[in-house]
Amino acid sequence: MENKIIKKEKTKTTLHLLLEDKEKAFEKAESLGRSFSVYISDLIRADNKIEN
Repeated sequence: MENKIIKKEKTKTTLHLLLEDKEKAFEKAESLGRSFSVYISDLIRADNKIEN
């Protein structure tokens, strides 16, 4: 049986946050020692795993 490589296309995600949610996310990212963008990316990745 042949192994097939499946490439997943990367897509850009636009995220709109309320100011209070954005402030909370900055605080949470800082407390975890991560940048804001890495923290948000991790949240999106976790959400995608739940959906799939």
